[in-house]
Amino acid sequence: MTFNSQYRPILDLLVCPECKVGLRAQEDKLICSNCNSEFTGSNGIYNMIGGQLNEHDLEQQRVADETCAGYHKFLTTRPLYGLIRDKYVFPYWLKDSFDGKSILDIGSGTGWSTCVIAARASMLVNLDISLERLRFAKARLEAQNVIYVQGDMKKTPFPDKKFDIILSYGSLHHLDNPETAIAEIGRVMNKNGVFLAIEPNIKFTWVEFWNEILHLPKPLEKRITNLYKVMQKYTKKQLEKEQPYLKNIKSKEKLHEGIRDIDWYKNMFAKFSFKLEYQPVGLEMVPPRLLMSKNIILVESLLKCSQWCINRFKKGKNAYFNIMRATRDADGATTK
Repeated sequence: MTFNSQYRPILDLLVCPECKVGLRAQEDKLICSNCNSEFTGSNGIYNMIGGQLNEHDLEQQRVADETCAGYHKFLTTRPLYGLIRDKYVFPYWLKDSFDGKSILDIGSGTGWSTCVIAARASMLVNLDISLERLRFAKARLEAQNVIYVQGDMKKTPFPDKKFDIILSYGSLHHLDNPETAIAEIGRVMNKNGVFLAIEPNIKFTWVEFWNEILHLPKPLEKRITNLYKVMQKYTKKQLEKEQPYLKNIKSKEKLHEGIRDIDWYKNMFAKFSFKLEYQPVGLEMVPPRLLMSKNIILVESLLKCSQWCINRFKKGKNAYFNIMRATRDADGATTK
């Protein structure tokens, strides 16, 4: 990819991820005007990873590259994920107008969330650490207003206050330090901008749910807990059959070590002068294998029932997911 005058919009969009200083074009490279770091692009994807990724991020990158197609197929063949996106996430997100806005999707992956967003935005930037997932998304979307950038969401290659809306569809919990990414969100989002996300919650099992609701006697609770452990072993074997793309991945638990509860997010966004609102979605009231069924009527009914239970029993903090919306406090303060 040769950079010339037609790439002026790219030079206006990108900065050095380390220095946050503008870039100059030199044939097939973008060069930092301060530290002289060099960045390249290929087939419409800009490689803007600055410095050396740490061990955790390198593993995330490797897994994302190796599981790209398999993971996307799994998402599209399990109604749970499509229902949560289409029935809960998009209606919540689209309360904010996306029309004509500059939008950044951090941890954009295979384009699972941006397939609907692209048509509304004036500019959509997909940022991901995985080159393979960006290639996959680019082949699927084929939209003229979408820019693909390989980069680290903890060191984003964008100027201050560049975006109207920033999205994160389940990406923050893949970080070893989500706080750093939240600081970057505050830096690159403009004064009146909005951050929209969905993140998984700390696991709350169906055994815990029914024990809290029914106050089960200890002997019965113990029996059900033992049953749960047996079912978990069976579920693990079944998932290995259904997700063969994960069979060589040894670090499944570490891939999600950044999962936090909603109170952590509230406190962390407040630290960076944001006000956070959220909507809990889904509750494990039955063995999760039922929610992973391919029967869309069953899964949709279980989701509706779980939403009723969240409201009836005030279990919002125990939900599967939290859909979040963060805006700056009234004073418009930037990161501290």
